Amino acid sequence: MPKLSIITINYNNKNGLKKTIESVINQTWKDFEYIIVDGGSTDGSLDIIKQYENQINFWVSEPDKGIYNALNKGINYAKGEYLLFLNGDDCLIHNEILCKINNHIKGKDLIYFDVETVDDNKKNTIYYPHQLSFYFFYITTICHQAVFFKKDIFIKYGLFDENLKIVSDWKFIMLSIIKYNVSYKHINDVFCVFDGRGISSAKDKNNKHAMLHIQERQKVLSEEFPLFVSDYSEFQLLKFYFEKYKLGYIKKIAISLRQKFSF
Repeated sequence: MPKLSIITINYNNKNGLKKTIESVINQTWKDFEYIIVDGGSTDGSLDIIKQYENQINFWVSEPDKGIYNALNKGINYAKGEYLLFLNGDDCLIHNEILCKINNHIKGKDLIYFDVETVDDNKKNTIYYPHQLSFYFFYITTICHQAVFFKKDIFIKYGLFDENLKIVSDWKFIMLSIIKYNVSYKHINDVFCVFDGRGISSAKDKNNKHAMLHIQERQKVLSEEFPLFVSDYSEFQLLKFYFEKYKLGYIKKIAISLRQKFSF
């Protein structure tokens, strides 16, 4: 059994797929299997897969029911102890990274790293905290591309929720840690480059997926934490106004002191 299964899903993104494949197969550490789940692409993605198929352990190209259906197929095909999901356009930070970090991939149910994001040619590094909390997941998440999932937790708690279109990975990670209390650890090292233009990104309020992103998150929170989330929402609102007016008050004091002690 390989230590790691790397799973890439793709649909009509041949250029991104090529970049991801090369990022994986050029790794110097090789104790992994590589799986590609293609959704029946018609843009030449199959030609890319066939170009590299001698270095791909398993691939399939057939219609699917969306991102999480494709990811769940990959989970079912995987034989590794740990799973890593790299979508088309995402890539590992350099060719030595798996060799560098593979000794960390043991023991815990979830092991996560820091990430570099690329959005409209702008790069940004996200550094995650060592300690995760409900507050953290209430406001953000961990990119699943930076997480090694022990396959056993999918067997124990179920696969990604295919009723959700955008936030099922956030839901799975949050529930695993907050509700099911799985073990986890953070490794302070940038592991991969994540394409920040994906549909699960809600940074851009003009993004056509942003409203669905918000609606799905609220639905999950209301269903999983119904007695808690309403109080927490009120707390967040109070915190917002406190921070807003506290800052204004501090500015007034600073101006007053500057005027008082100016010569």
